Amino acid sequence: MASIRGMFRFATPLDYFLMTIGSLCAMANGAGLAGFSIILGDIFDALNSPESGKAESLAVLFVWIGLGVFTAATVQVGAWMVVSERLTIKLRQRYLEALLAQEISFFDSSDSGALTARLAENAIKYRESLGEKFAALFQYLA
Repeated sequence: MASIRGMFRFATPLDYFLMTIGSLCAMANGAGLAGFSIILGDIFDALNSPESGKAESLAVLFVWIGLGVFTAATVQVGAWMVVSERLTIKLRQRYLEALLAQEISFFDSSDSGALTARLAENAIKYRESLGEKFAALFQYLA
């Protein structure tokens, strides 16, 4: 089991920048989704009131919030997926370097293909946990 800090040990300043942008957009996405409920309630109240212009202005606000949430969600997923791919590539490179540094007798003790199969499984888990799960964490916290 890896620590949170250990998962990001291969990150570069560009990765940290993308994580910051992706986290901010995830928080905006989460707050916008909660804002939908408030605006929708106001629209229903306005439809039952005698003022006719209030519902139209709230509907326009609803559309603008929807566009903002769409944009924030796109940037959120894009930034975190780029970071997860970059870090997974670096993890695979380091794993290959570590395998090549082993003595030849090390490979006699394992099945053929077991090392690469384990690497592929763990890399997929690593990529999914960084890309989707971290973005969702910030979104749901907001």
